[in-house]
Order: sequence, then C-alpha cells, then structure tokens
Amino acid sequence: MKLGKKLTLMSVTTILVPMLIVIFFAVLTIFRNTTISQWEYLENIQDHVHEELIQTEVEYRKSIMRAAEDSTIKAKLYFYEKYWDSLSDSLRNYDLGSLTSLLENLSYRDNLKLIAAYRRDGDVFKLVDHYGQAKFLPGSIDKKSVEGTYNKAVYHAGFDGLYLKIHYPVFSDGKLVGLLLYMRAYDSLYMKKLTGTYNVRASVVTGSRFLLGSDPKMDGEIKKLLENSQTATRRSFRLGGKSWTALIHPFTLSPGIPGSLILYTERTNALSENRGMLFQLLFLALLCVLIPVAAFSIKEVRLIASINELLSATTDVSAGNYRT
Repeated sequence: MKLGKKLTLMSVTTILVPMLIVIFFAVLTIFRNTTISQWEYLENIQDHVHEELIQTEVEYRKSIMRAAEDSTIKAKLYFYEKYWDSLSDSLRNYDLGSLTSLLENLSYRDNLKLIAAYRRDGDVFKLVDHYGQAKFLPGSIDKKSVEGTYNKAVYHAGFDGLYLKIHYPVFSDGKLVGLLLYMRAYDSLYMKKLTGTYNVRASVVTGSRFLLGSDPKMDGEIKKLLENSQTATRRSFRLGGKSWTALIHPFTLSPGIPGSLILYTERTNALSENRGMLFQLLFLALLCVLIPVAAFSIKEVRLIASINELLSATTDVSAGNYRT
C-alpha cells in the first residue's frame, strides 16, 4: 500500500473510531433516558390519579358530615324511622319530594355523583331516596356491616369499574335514625378521560379479572407483568413487534382484595419525539469526521508530493546521480 493511502487510512481511523464510540454511547444514552423519562411520566400520572382520589375522599367526607347535621335531613329521617310503616304511599311520595330536592341541591353544591338517604329499621338501614346514578346502590344495609367504616373511604369492585363509598350516621336527639351514603364511580368514562388526557393506556385488574381497560391483545402480557409484583414496579415488555414501557401500582379493595393499576405506553412514541435531536447529533458527528478528513486530504496532496520528491532524490543520489 502506498504511503498516501496508509496516511489517509490512519487519519480516518484515528478520527472515525473515537467518533463512532461517541455516537454509540450518545444513542444509548438517549434510548436509556427516553425509557426513564417515560417511567417518570407514568409515575406523574399515577401521582395525579392518587391525588385526585384523595381529594375526592376529603371533599366527600366534609360534605357528608355537613349533610348529616342538616336539620331537614335529621327531621325527615327521624320521621321516617318512626312512622314509615304508618304512612300511605301517596303521603310518602308527597313528603319525599322535599327530601329529593334537598339531595339534588346537595349533589350540585358539592359535585356529588350519588347521594342516598336511608332510614333505620331495627338492625338495618333501608333506602328512602337518592339522587344520581344508582348503579350498585343497595336497597338495604346491615347496621353492623358499616359501623366500623363511618366516614371512611371504601372501594368496591363492580362489573364496570371501581366504586368509592362513604357512609355516615344521622342522629336526632341523640338517637340513630338513619344513614347517608355517598358513592363515586370510576368507570369506563373516567378511564377514557384519563387515557385521552395523558395519551397512555391503562388497566385496572383484581386478581385475574380486568375491571377496566381490557384489551384482548394486551391482557395476556399484562397478566405476566403482574406475576410476583407486590410493589410499584417499572417494567418493559415487547408485544406485536413493539416495545412498551409500563408502571404497576398496587392497591387494595374492600374487603382486602388486592388490585393493580397498570399504566403503559409505546416506547417508540417517545423515541420518535427525540428523532430530530438524534439526527442532529449524527449530522454533527458526521461533520466532525468529514471536516478533519477533508482538511487532511488537502494538506496530504502537498505533503505526499514533497515526500515523493524526497524519495526520488534519495533514489537518484544512491544511484550516483548527483546532478539533481
């Protein structure tokens, strides 16, 4: 190999190899940071959902305590607890009109999804009236079953989602006369709003049952992720030729039923957002290679020419030609 080619190869190798190493680690760093940033994004969504749940619980507790002290509600439930069986249907319906209006006003004032009033009948509470969606609203509640849960947030699983329940007793003249029940549904509409707002996918699972966010294409892989997952976990998986980033957040339903909220998103979505930066990095690296090579090539022509003249002169002198 001629000297010029050797020098060119040496210069390109000296410059190119370090640059390729830099590019490799830069791309690896972008890929890693993208995955981490996606997990952090999912954790932020999880924190937002948790804060929203806590805020709803606090607001519902305050509202139900105020409602239980309302003089009209106290008087109504006292009256129904004492005389319900003695009232005719027409008289009941007439008298319930004012209670219905009161429950409606409370619902609008405190942004309640469902409020229900129960009268005491021995060891059970029986439904008198309600305002709002009545899914899973019990017609009667055993007194002992709620005594330890007064003004506590309790979550139950329904066929279409999770339901927050808060019970609070109503007393009149020191006597227990009734019960108030507040309910809030976290159903497919809530999940649709959540996923649409944050552009992620979400599922709620209890055991092997998908309460929300079931997707036949993803359910099997999500069940695998839930195996041996007892704490909030960052996970990654591949499905359908795509890479996914997932976050698992465990929670507990009443009575002690474990569940999980799974948030996941396609990893390539985040990578595509950084594609412009990646191309800029590669272009910059290419310039860093080409500029020195081009500059060396220009200088190399003169350098090689001088070296060739020197070699030619050396050959002539060694041959005894001293005239040059």
